[in-house]
Amino acid sequence: YKLENNNKGIITIEFEKNRLSIKPVSLGTSQITIEDNSGNSYILSVSVEYARLTYDVFVHHAVVEGDNLTIAEKKAIEEDLLRNIPVQVKGRYVFVMTNSDPNIGDIEIYTSENASPKKGTFIYKRDAERQFFTLDVDGEKYIYDFSGYREPKLKDEAIVPTMFVQDLTQQYKETYPALER
Repeated sequence: YKLENNNKGIITIEFEKNRLSIKPVSLGTSQITIEDNSGNSYILSVSVEYARLTYDVFVHHAVVEGDNLTIAEKKAIEEDLLRNIPVQVKGRYVFVMTNSDPNIGDIEIYTSENASPKKGTFIYKRDAERQFFTLDVDGEKYIYDFSGYREPKLKDEAIVPTMFVQDLTQQYKETYPALER
């Protein structure tokens, strides 16, 4: 086979023992023309992009705890929490790994299914007790604990539901002093 890479600034290619290896060099697109001895050819288009992790929002829960809260107070807090969640059901978070450190990058927040993205940055941190994201989007800072929503049901389960948890206790404590969590 004869191989030709039309953009060596984007990818490098190696062909050895009938195996084609493609290595990214920078962001962009390239085309590889592959031609056999009979003159038949194929053009392989290659696009190099940043890695992306997408988390779709399927459900929301609001946890309100306080032994001395009335039922009406609990309901009012829950309703307010659910109404003010930045990403509604069918929205999504898209983490774009724009840095050599995969714990730092860009974030795109789609507040609803058809919304245009709000853009910002993220930092991911993990310690012995928790793992969390700090998001900075449109001048607003959000801190979300990140964990599994439940344990995998199957050993080979490919997608395990996860959750972002934001503790807003202090934000509501002034209005509702009996709020514990």
